Amino acid sequence: MALLDAGGYARYDFKTATKLLTVMGSLIEGYQGSLERLHEAAADAGDLERRLMALAPGIGPATVNIFLRELRGVWAKAAPPLSPLAHLAGEHLGLFPPALTPREALASLEAGWRVRPQAGRDFADLEAALVRLGRDYCRKLKGPPCPMGDACGRRG
Repeated sequence: MALLDAGGYARYDFKTATKLLTVMGSLIEGYQGSLERLHEAAADAGDLERRLMALAPGIGPATVNIFLRELRGVWAKAAPPLSPLAHLAGEHLGLFPPALTPREALASLEAGWRVRPQAGRDFADLEAALVRLGRDYCRKLKGPPCPMGDACGRRG
């Protein structure tokens, strides 16, 4: 807990600290304490996701998606599908056709990024921005107007 408090994570409790200790114990036992070894041991992206979830109870698809999204482009096997929040925001903005699966939507976004990259940014920045937009605006029925204005195709 002291390390979490020192790092500014004051909202975490003993349950979270215990979970982190369990994760670290599993990582030490199975992979000599190395996330890189965990990645190397995984056969593919799906196996990597399963191995991460097996580190401790309570590590599920959402946690793994967030973790791997941050490692997209760093780890070859870090290939989570587009998160539901980013998917929702992307649909509202018309960045890909509606009714795509999360993996299809991700492929469409990545293809668009390759055609029109933004200087000083990378694809992870776009994905993170879409997650925040989805979380803060798209999934709420009421609240502040979307900062994307007329670019947002949401009909409510």
